[in-house]
Amino acid sequence: MKLKYTLAAFAATTLASNGAITLHNLAGSANNQANFTATSGFSFTTTALSLDTNLDSIDIAGPSTGATATVFTMEVYIDADNDATTFGLGALVGTSTNTSVLANNTVNNFSFSGVTLSDNQSYIAVFTDGTNPITTRFGLVNGNSDTGTTAFSAGAPTFAGSHDPAVTVNMTPEPSSTALLGLGGLALILRRRK
Repeated sequence: MKLKYTLAAFAATTLASNGAITLHNLAGSANNQANFTATSGFSFTTTALSLDTNLDSIDIAGPSTGATATVFTMEVYIDADNDATTFGLGALVGTSTNTSVLANNTVNNFSFSGVTLSDNQSYIAVFTDGTNPITTRFGLVNGNSDTGTTAFSAGAPTFAGSHDPAVTVNMTPEPSSTALLGLGGLALILRRRK
């Protein structure tokens, strides 16, 4: 009987630790927009995740007006100087598995697979045509309330960093980390039984 409760506790621990993590939840808050030249994009910064964490998707608000029919791919790079306010492209860590048109008044989704993010690290997302960085137009949030993200045009912060990109970064812990947490919980429960 006790083993049944122990297994139930193990399953609950594993499921509870598999929750989604969201950063910079601004995609639905766009109240401005801008044109961005080639080598444009935005930075985002992870927190102390304490687990290996997979990048699932990045949502970004399209402009309120003036969208084009351009199809974009998103590439994510490590920020070489780990400073969200500078455009220091480091190594490429992943490319979106889908393409998207940044449509007017729409939150657009770019999905990723096999991209693991590190704790307390800045990353830079760049819009490309699948090969080269290209110009774009996307939504912004007035004010600089989110210090972990900056919009860039031609490698420089836009509007002196006074507007945040309207983005949401969605992540989940890796299954291996989740299983380890679950096993740790099981070990604690079994230790208490003795």
